Amino acid sequence: MFRPCALALALLCVPAAAPASPLPDYPFVSASGKAELWLAPDIGELQFEVVIQHSDSEQALAQLNALSETLTTLFSEAGVAGADIGAADLGKKSVALSAKEDGGAPDAAYAYILTRHFSVRVRDLKAWPGFIGALLGRDHVDNVGVAFDRIDRDQVNDRLLQEAAQNARHTAADLALAFGRKPGAAVAIARTPLDKLGGAFGFGAVDGPGAAATPPAPGALNYAVPSAIKFTQAVHAVFKLK
Repeated sequence: MFRPCALALALLCVPAAAPASPLPDYPFVSASGKAELWLAPDIGELQFEVVIQHSDSEQALAQLNALSETLTTLFSEAGVAGADIGAADLGKKSVALSAKEDGGAPDAAYAYILTRHFSVRVRDLKAWPGFIGALLGRDHVDNVGVAFDRIDRDQVNDRLLQEAAQNARHTAADLALAFGRKPGAAVAIARTPLDKLGGAFGFGAVDGPGAAATPPAPGALNYAVPSAIKFTQAVHAVFKLK
């Protein structure tokens, strides 16, 4: 008769399972490191589109091919290797237009728009101003964009990554020393800030004040070669405390 009561009492005495901790079960210190370097670019890339509109699709294609060949010859004669000139057709579409808009053709009800995308890698930046001038002064060339880089980008980033890692370890050492400890081996490493990774490293995101990044106001488009471009590497790590 008394067994059910005894069992109920025993269950009440069993401690509830502790919830999983959002933090690692060992002492740790987390730190971030960053390194950046400004270097002159030694390579550039031009991105642009050739756009042809005509009421006859075959004529549009012929004009597109003719202008594409002219531009390819322009870059080739200036010393750009064929492997550094890329072209891809983006598509074809038709738009309704009046006869007047098509130069007076009485039966022109539609115009065909053909677009081809070009990417040209310029390895001699001394020729850059001439390329820009030729493109901006030519009809049917649109959406011109530029980008700059360095041939040794991988080596630069490897160097910065090592510097960022050293910076993170030095920061961890300073933090640990303030509490009479030393950092041991890194037990978690990431390029993304740890508070953005959620539980990937065994602890939850940190709530705190913050502000969303505000994009810079758009300025005037500048096609000139910059004097320097920025390279940045950042790492975030968790070190087990000794």
